[in-house]
Amino acid sequence: MSHRITNKICVGKKSKNTLVINNIQVSIKFIVKCDRVYMTLHFKDHAYIKLSARICCNKFKSAKILRLGNTSFNLIDDSKCDLKLTLAVDINKITYTIVITTDKLNKYMVNITSTNTVTLKTLKALKKLNNYFVSYVDSITNWWPPVAIAASIGVPSYSHPYSYNIINMAFWTTNQGPADAALLWSQALTYVSSDNPWGQTTSEIQQAWINLYHTNNVRVLVSAFGATDFPTSQGTDPIVVAEQLAVFVINNHLDGVDLDWEDSTALENGTGEAWLISCTRRLRQLLPVPYIITHAPQAPYFMGHVKYPNGGYLTVNAQVGQDINFYNIQFYNQDSSRYDTYESLFNVSDGWATNTAVKQIAVNVPKEKLVVGKGVLPSDVINTGYVPVDQLAEFLRLGVNDIKGYFGWQFSSDSTGSWSETLARSFV
Repeated sequence: MSHRITNKICVGKKSKNTLVINNIQVSIKFIVKCDRVYMTLHFKDHAYIKLSARICCNKFKSAKILRLGNTSFNLIDDSKCDLKLTLAVDINKITYTIVITTDKLNKYMVNITSTNTVTLKTLKALKKLNNYFVSYVDSITNWWPPVAIAASIGVPSYSHPYSYNIINMAFWTTNQGPADAALLWSQALTYVSSDNPWGQTTSEIQQAWINLYHTNNVRVLVSAFGATDFPTSQGTDPIVVAEQLAVFVINNHLDGVDLDWEDSTALENGTGEAWLISCTRRLRQLLPVPYIITHAPQAPYFMGHVKYPNGGYLTVNAQVGQDINFYNIQFYNQDSSRYDTYESLFNVSDGWATNTAVKQIAVNVPKEKLVVGKGVLPSDVINTGYVPVDQLAEFLRLGVNDIKGYFGWQFSSDSTGSWSETLARSFV
């Protein structure tokens, strides 16, 4: 399935034009000097491209691109068969084909056609995300051979079977960019070498992997921040962070981003909400549907004004909940709030974090956005919150109408996939 939109304008030897296509403003600056054409294309907030082409005998001859910004492009020299050049630019899974033509009267036509490259297969796969079964890949269990590396990050056909349909590569950080599994993904060729069955560039390898995930109805996201990165408290600009994350997602063939933001101090001093709202809003502008945006708050972040002067995640959800697909809520590592019985996990929370059981959160947050997060093994939690898988499966079965799925920290701990499969049966 594809959707095409075409805009055509006639330009003079020196002109500026602006058009809007797919809600993206495109500015075109066109100058002809002697035998050379100079054109600047500015896709607002996305790409900035300069093209220079030489004309000889009423045909385009040599052409070159100066590319600024982050996008991919393909320049086709059509001069041997027609008086035209074709430039293809990929932005947000939409291909923009720019065809520049001239004739013997020295009239120039710029034709921009956009094609949504989301396939029918992708749409069908997205529809199968009736529930969200999420895992985070952080620790890598095997670093050689290449097929073992692929297995460690859950690539279907190489990994053991599992029931997850969302895989989060952890982590992208504000201080160092990608780390751990996210670093492996972004530098795939470095880690698997050229002696691999998928490709000779990182992009080729990523595309081969993502195709295997998608064929098996699995989406792959990058998870940002984590428990040791505090972007708000250290004064990082949320807009800059969002733009960097969006570029990372697009350039690395990913399906979206998960914000594992755990800057508790910022919520307590009243600055965290505005930061998260700005970051999320900008992310959704840059990563429209079908990209996935999730958050992974600790359960106490939903306590509201009783704990946080500006409302914590209740305020975040009220302001940008429409831009967030769902919440991977961490119901563990909260000391006296153990969330280790059905009552304390679903009905009334225990300990210090009042009003943060599933049904209590659902008073203000749609239950269709609630995903219950737990450690897979006792070693995956620091203090409290661990629940053996059979017991947790029963909790989820009893509360299945109040949630949208589960997440497990972390993938390497579910070494056979049995943890995910046991919990998935609770949703049948």
